[in-house]
Amino acid sequence: MILDVGNGLGTQDPVIAGVLRPRRLVAVNITEWQVSAGRDRLREAAAAGVAADAARLPIADQSIDGVISVEAAFHFRSRRAFFDECFRVLKPGGALSISDIAIERLPLGPLELLAGVTQLRVFGLRRSAAMTTAQIAGAARAAGFTAPAPPVPW
Repeated sequence: MILDVGNGLGTQDPVIAGVLRPRRLVAVNITEWQVSAGRDRLREAAAAGVAADAARLPIADQSIDGVISVEAAFHFRSRRAFFDECFRVLKPGGALSISDIAIERLPLGPLELLAGVTQLRVFGLRRSAAMTTAQIAGAARAAGFTAPAPPVPW
């Protein structure tokens, strides 16, 4: 079983289903309206949509083959709690694959600062969500993940 955490409107779920062909795909989002709004994509992916918190997954221990989270972890209440939950639900040898938004440096001037604050407001992010790649990897290691893949530089 594959778990897509923070699936938004489900845009990636048909792609996940097509590429991985999981026995079962479950898509988790904290907001019921987004689960409802993505119903057509979930149906296309033959995925079950579940309204739940990424930091309190309603999934049994060691029952998931893989967890995917696409640019959503910065929205979660706590990345560390999310990583703890992923470690809990993954079967031994299971895989966690995420893409995330990291902050690598302070703004270089007032315009960058304004742009950064605007993005925080637009996406409803808390300042505590701003983490460097090293901090994100550290949170994953603290949860028990021992072999994080190196970040992909864009």
